Amino acid sequence: MSRWNARTRILRVGYLLFDVSVISTVLVLLILFYVYQYGGIVLNRHEDRLQLPESSLITASDGTVIRMTPLPSSGYRLTAELEEMPALLIDTFLTVEDRRFYSHQGVDYKGISRAFLKNILDMSLSEGGSSITQQLARNLYLNRDKNMLRKLNETSIAFALEQQ
Repeated sequence: MSRWNARTRILRVGYLLFDVSVISTVLVLLILFYVYQYGGIVLNRHEDRLQLPESSLITASDGTVIRMTPLPSSGYRLTAELEEMPALLIDTFLTVEDRRFYSHQGVDYKGISRAFLKNILDMSLSEGGSSITQQLARNLYLNRDKNMLRKLNETSIAFALEQQ
């Protein structure tokens, strides 16, 4: 009789493990589908957010700048082409913000994993692990709340920005 009970228990555990693995797989697939779709939808709805306003320049007839007017919410801003920026500035920015910028596709999995482990060990949400593309996504489209849904949305938008 106990042999039959042991076999039944083993089967129940097996069925439970199978059910958990199927549910986990479906959940992961749903999350991946969400990440794949959400970013593109956000970018299509808010195309104007990638066009940042610039400060107005008041120039004399000879082209010299007389005055630059600040933007109401963000101060002064002028856009510059990447070729206009010194290589040292670009290298410094990438070293400080995202060392693996050229080796990932908008999402730095190593950085996120490192930040996740550090946050667990410190029992706080002090680290972010975001790539430059994720920071752009957060600043243009999301808020600064520290939660998993925002991180998922940030990742999705970063993928969509990289594809664009």
